[in-house]
Amino acid sequence: MRAIVPWAVDPRDPKAGWVPLVTLLPPVAPVPTRAGELPADGNPRPLAAVVPADAPGPRQGALSGKVVYVSASHGFTWTAELGRWATQRPNTNDIVEDLVSAEAVDQYMIAYLRNAGATVFTVRERDMNPHMVIVDADEGGTTTLDGAGAYSESGTGWQDTAEVGFLGGLAPYQGSVNPFTQGTTRAVAAVTGPATAWATWVPAVPADGWYHVYVSYSQKADRASDAHYVIRHPGGETALRVNQQRHGGTWMDLGRFWFEAGQDEGRGAVILYNDGASGGLVVADAVRLGGGMGDFDRGNGSGLTDGPTSGRPRFEECSRYSIQFSGAPSSVYGYVGNDRSDDVGARSRYAAWQNEPGEDAVYVAWHTNAPDPGRGTSTYVYGPNAPDGSYNFTGVAGSDDLAQAIHDELVGDIRAAFDPTWKDRGIFSAYFGEINPSHNSEMPSALVEVGFHDTAADAVIMAQPRFRQVAARSFYQGIVKYFAQRDGQPVRLSPEAPERVRVTAVGPDQARVAWAPAAADGSALGGDAATSYRVYRSADGRGWDNGTAVSGATELVVDGLAPGIPAFFRVTGVNAGGESFPSVIVAVSTSCAAGPAPSLLVYGFYRLDSSSCPRQDLSAWSLGSPVRALQDEVNRFDYVVDHVGGFVRAGVPFDSAEAPAVEVGDVALAGYAAIDWILGEESTMDSTFSATEQQLVTSWLGLGGRVLVTSGAELLWDLEAKGSEADTAFAHERLGAGYGADTANTWGVVPTGVFAGLPAMSIDDGAGGTFRVFYADVLAPLGGATAILDYDNGAGAAGLWFEGAGWTAVTFGVPLEALHPASARTELLSAVLEEAAVPAIPAGGCGTSGEDTGPPADVDAGSTDTSAPADTVAGDAIAADTAAPADTVTTPDVIVGEVSDGTALLPPYREVRSEQHESGGGCASGSTPAGGLVVALALAFVFVRPRRRRRGPATAPLRG
Repeated sequence: MRAIVPWAVDPRDPKAGWVPLVTLLPPVAPVPTRAGELPADGNPRPLAAVVPADAPGPRQGALSGKVVYVSASHGFTWTAELGRWATQRPNTNDIVEDLVSAEAVDQYMIAYLRNAGATVFTVRERDMNPHMVIVDADEGGTTTLDGAGAYSESGTGWQDTAEVGFLGGLAPYQGSVNPFTQGTTRAVAAVTGPATAWATWVPAVPADGWYHVYVSYSQKADRASDAHYVIRHPGGETALRVNQQRHGGTWMDLGRFWFEAGQDEGRGAVILYNDGASGGLVVADAVRLGGGMGDFDRGNGSGLTDGPTSGRPRFEECSRYSIQFSGAPSSVYGYVGNDRSDDVGARSRYAAWQNEPGEDAVYVAWHTNAPDPGRGTSTYVYGPNAPDGSYNFTGVAGSDDLAQAIHDELVGDIRAAFDPTWKDRGIFSAYFGEINPSHNSEMPSALVEVGFHDTAADAVIMAQPRFRQVAARSFYQGIVKYFAQRDGQPVRLSPEAPERVRVTAVGPDQARVAWAPAAADGSALGGDAATSYRVYRSADGRGWDNGTAVSGATELVVDGLAPGIPAFFRVTGVNAGGESFPSVIVAVSTSCAAGPAPSLLVYGFYRLDSSSCPRQDLSAWSLGSPVRALQDEVNRFDYVVDHVGGFVRAGVPFDSAEAPAVEVGDVALAGYAAIDWILGEESTMDSTFSATEQQLVTSWLGLGGRVLVTSGAELLWDLEAKGSEADTAFAHERLGAGYGADTANTWGVVPTGVFAGLPAMSIDDGAGGTFRVFYADVLAPLGGATAILDYDNGAGAAGLWFEGAGWTAVTFGVPLEALHPASARTELLSAVLEEAAVPAIPAGGCGTSGEDTGPPADVDAGSTDTSAPADTVAGDAIAADTAAPADTVTTPDVIVGEVSDGTALLPPYREVRSEQHESGGGCASGSTPAGGLVVALALAFVFVRPRRRRRGPATAPLRG
């Protein structure tokens, strides 16, 4: 943010000379009161806008009852001076402030805050999904965008209300039209017994993906304070209670869920029941899924950049349009009349408009700074001075304490995780419109300039996805510490994600999920220790149930499994501060026999750095090709899901585990006939195979009759091109693979050899839904290895089959999960398992002739390594695979329970390194193809853990 201070001659006293223009401006018009807002009678009213139903729920924490308004700075705006849509800040050092802030807030900060129990309102759209569908209750019919849907009412007593509601079909929005004043709402009286009436919204979901679910209603004192919503999704049903006396006439976010394309009431619907204890009226209006594309008609041309609408996803637009779309009157977002100027004060004016009397709220803004050569972090509170480095605080009481808490946490964390010399620029006052009490006098407010996007030394750090996650966590922890200090309460921070997660079959219908607590962090970066856990289950690795609580143990035995049918699991830690981000996803498919399955999937892909981020061509908007740190396009930590299909097709049962669980001995390899080691784009800094893993695999192969499948784009680059003598020997002697070339320079592969005739496949170039493969290794066959997959341009082998001295190694220089279509990938992996004669359930099912019931005969199927590794903490269930379970659960067909949304539960990632690929620098090798911005955040949001190979002090044991 450049400090541009306009001055003018005071017309009241020209002899006085020039004075800051801000001192001459007329008073700002007050923010209007919301329709139906409860009176400000001085009585505090703890927020109960959205709470879990039927169970205490994991979303209780240090910020329960608190409201946090979050501003992610600028965004695409119609800029009259340029005659086109433009971001408010340019591309400098490959990052754009307008995009960086949104990526950090939407992917990380919101999740941290919600996992701690906070209600979060954002001034910009939070849903990064470019698809959207709206189903409206007006006239008992439907208005939709991006498709169709259906609204229906059941039971008796439904009636129109006197209050206005949302009306769809008005986009593109022109002028100051307010969609929340154009429609009607429906209502029915609440009953204290079982529901007697309900409304159902069934959207026609435009595409598979993660969607925030929003509802709207008209608020009033006679509304139910516990309206009962049920969200039906592929993972089951999630029930919530919504206080309809607050925050009506806008979009209320209920959480983030996975939905499948199409219209299916059984797997995609929102239902509002009239049962509750509070009485009053239950009001039905509209339901929205997704963020969608910008749909405000502000442009005056017809091209890509000057057309009526921005042509960008809504989450990339500035707050001014999102605020109008959220139902605020024009006096909130249009108080000046110029979109870019309006956007500044609209952010805090929206917070004041949205805020309800008696609520305990704060406002925080994420910005980055300019110009070069400045460095470091500075934080601002309101004062009557220019941003000149002075301090004269005159803002809302508490703003200074809020600013101090966030600032100290942020600077300390950046120094601990990235740069010990990171500059603390200090806390200042300034007459910034965003924190001006004339716009928002209802809550403490602070604006943070996280770093300098104009300065290369800061920008290279801020480009890292992990930096954004660490900084987002710093904001959250600073807010927790502010409230704790103000209220005289102890600081309670939500835990980090569990580690070393694994799941092993116990019998045909049971499996044991086990994990280790997050490693202790000596740098004070992470959260507090977990006091309990929650295990989530899924049938497909996408839609999740509401979880099962586990106390006093680090394992859970689950029932209700069936041989050959996969089940997926992830684990979170819980304490008084809140809930952690989730672990890596693991999966199991039981066999017909007792004990572990005959095969093991090992997840070893943890890389998440800026060199593996895609670049997006935004040159039409004069932005070049900036780095986009969109985690779903880099590493979702769920790629076990993409490998399972081949095993299921081949009828091969399997267990699965994280690579660190194998490395420390939580999972013993000896009992498995086959291993599929998933490496994605793991490379030199993360290590494809650590020295310990190489020793374990070598010993396992030496048992005879073993089959090792390995896939990764940087495997031979790491082991041979950049590896030690021992690394190279492992690749040559155990895998039969040598380093042929760093990249094949093609996006296609063709099965060959014994697999000739199987379908050709494409390698994900960034638009395939997994991740862009920057450098697919060309493999050189050694020791009699033969090619089974070739690059389609004749560059050489993409896959090798090697018969060792008693074992088979199948090695791919491209991640299997990044081969498309999925059906061809599944067919190839299935064919590999069948050709290698990996034990499988016979086609006729359990008990039929030819059944393979477990691992090789010379190995005890139940054997595990029960010795505790040196770094195990007390109480960790190291012998989990042999110990009696502390809890057993049978998952019902439908679960009605606490909210389990993807926003608050993000996919995990390890500690991130700033790795640059020597042969080209990763993203620089190309840009994301047109239309390749895939932003349906998977598994909400995620996150970092200690390094596997180099076991020095953990600089940031984040995950989430």
